[in-house]
Amino acid sequence: MPPSNTLLPVPNRTVPFWLCEVDPLLQRHRTTAELPRSPVDVVVVGSGLSGNLTAYHLLKKDPSLKVVMVEADDWCSGATARNGGHCKPMTYFGYEEERKMRGARTANDMLVFEESHLARYAALVEAEDIDCDLHVTRACDVFFDEAEAQAGQSAFRARKRDFPQSVAAGDLREISDPRELERISGMKGGFWGITYPAGHLWPYKLAAGRESARMCFLNRTTPPLTGGSLHQSLRSTSRQG
Repeated sequence: MPPSNTLLPVPNRTVPFWLCEVDPLLQRHRTTAELPRSPVDVVVVGSGLSGNLTAYHLLKKDPSLKVVMVEADDWCSGATARNGGHCKPMTYFGYEEERKMRGARTANDMLVFEESHLARYAALVEAEDIDCDLHVTRACDVFFDEAEAQAGQSAFRARKRDFPQSVAAGDLREISDPRELERISGMKGGFWGITYPAGHLWPYKLAAGRESARMCFLNRTTPPLTGGSLHQSLRSTSRQG
């Protein structure tokens, strides 16, 4: 019988490759048997990369904060543990659509924010000396469909026309000559291509490699609740304290 909610952890699921080297101090770890009875400053829902980085930056800014991380299953066992960590900010696509909906400045700001993550990951790995197999390189996208090539080129050139400094800062380089594209990519038959900074890493190891991962109150196997139910549960435990 299929689960009633496919977003929640299911029993006996396959173990992904990215969990073949787990941190023994964090795996199966639970700081307290129950949610803390005393008031806390921040509750982070989920112990994946997003939750861990949120806790990291909060505690870096103010180490005195009381942060509780609630997790429905094991530590960092959800989407973060099932992805290969491709850092590929495709900031040449989507600009024209976002410009229509939100305006040129907001559309560009969104893409600048997206492409900034690679440098932020690299800076974090260096600052915390994290062994997470981070490798910064360049991606080369090749379009073999002429219509898609035209769409990609149009989006890139529209953003470059509106915000040339942002495109230059992001180091996006288009390749419109098919011969040059074949030389750079090693693939024949492409109509248009583009290269830009990219990278890859081991997401679980990045999440586990920071000291802040050990500074939170971690409440593992917390029963999944709606936002309102979780809020009431935390208020209840705080009142009991």
